[in-house]
Amino acid sequence: MSLDLARLGLAGRPLRVRDLPAGPGDVPAAAFDAGRGVLSVRAVAPHRGRFVGIEAVVPDAQAALAAQWPAWAGGGVPGAIEDFGCARAETRHFPVGQAPGVACADAAIQISMWQLPDRIVLAVHNTDGKTAKNADIQLDLDALNLTPKLPWQEFIGVRQLVAEEKAPPPILDFYGRRLTLKALPPAGGRVIGVRRY
Repeated sequence: MSLDLARLGLAGRPLRVRDLPAGPGDVPAAAFDAGRGVLSVRAVAPHRGRFVGIEAVVPDAQAALAAQWPAWAGGGVPGAIEDFGCARAETRHFPVGQAPGVACADAAIQISMWQLPDRIVLAVHNTDGKTAKNADIQLDLDALNLTPKLPWQEFIGVRQLVAEEKAPPPILDFYGRRLTLKALPPAGGRVIGVRRY
């Protein structure tokens, strides 16, 4: 399939291709030749489809995100974080203890944040090396620009982007303006995305 990269606003820019498996057992099947603007997808079974994303990347923003990524989360920035839109020039990073509109009463819970106009990503770390903890995080949704402006048309979504296996899902109490992460493991953490849709 040929793509007109100029009409898509992607010509002459570094690109990233994400081939998203459509179901269990699927393996990546897309190849992209940016020079020719040709996307090839192989092994699409009858009555099946593939989801392939192509986006322009900002190398400086990717490098900044990699430099800001917490050591406790290890292994470099996961694709889920970039897929959530954090590697952009307009992303603002707030180190531990400096995130406006975000607070936790437990001093052992440290939080850093990346912010865009319609979303935040929180890296929540339990610094207690011996005890699992629940993190009750107060979120000022108004200050964070996350309060839906069109009732019944917009909503807030919460996604667990990085977590240990079988981690309980995050719980957002919209009216109480509280995000709860249960049983953060000792010296571990999770990365949570909160977005206004």
